Amino acid sequence: ERPVVVVPVDYSQKMCPVWSCVRQGTGHNELSAPFDLVTDRDSGEVFVCDKNSRIQVYDTNGNYQRSIEVGLVEVVSIAITPHQLFVLCIGMFSSLVKLDKLSGNIVYNVTLKDPIRCITADADTVYVGTRFTNQIFHLSLDDMSTIRITSLNSPHIEEDTRLDDLKVTASLFVVLFIYSNKPIQTFSREGNLIRIIASRGQLMGPYCLCLDRHFNIIVSDTFAHNVKVFSPGGYLIATI
Repeated sequence: ERPVVVVPVDYSQKMCPVWSCVRQGTGHNELSAPFDLVTDRDSGEVFVCDKNSRIQVYDTNGNYQRSIEVGLVEVVSIAITPHQLFVLCIGMFSSLVKLDKLSGNIVYNVTLKDPIRCITADADTVYVGTRFTNQIFHLSLDDMSTIRITSLNSPHIEEDTRLDDLKVTASLFVVLFIYSNKPIQTFSREGNLIRIIASRGQLMGPYCLCLDRHFNIIVSDTFAHNVKVFSPGGYLIATI
């Protein structure tokens, strides 16, 4: 089992692991069904959440550093800013928890009524994607109060479509949908459809996405056992 593998990004080559966390379990430096990870651009540390109700932190060489306990809840998504770590937890109610990035101490905790799936953040705002209403909540980094709500408008959002992952740029939302014929779409900050990035025929089982520094869209295609890279214009530029 290799639950987490970190590789260099070179779209002309196959993935070659730099380091991997090889142990599965519930102890320190062990992972059970990891859901999400983020990288701290300042320190290079990798934060990984899994079913053990915690976040484990590794350095750039894959060495275990520490564990951040978040209680008897299921952590499904994490986002990071220069000073805080934001954790999306699913328990009796959905909640968004703000933690100090270094100590792991809880700074703020807010309960969210809408079923939610994913979070991301930029320098000013944390963004929360709702699973069933296909909306994006813009929350303050300070007290996580709602600044505004963006409803996604697209003729390609069907009745059963579910928002499953979300990334943000200065002008766009990049959204991954499940149960959709157009699983990856980009939207303006006002929620209007900009472009179809990928259709169902191009992806067998998209699970999560991220952006590189050129805003190419990198998608894990679960059932195809590969990673696909799309340009911001929607062209498939690599299959890894």
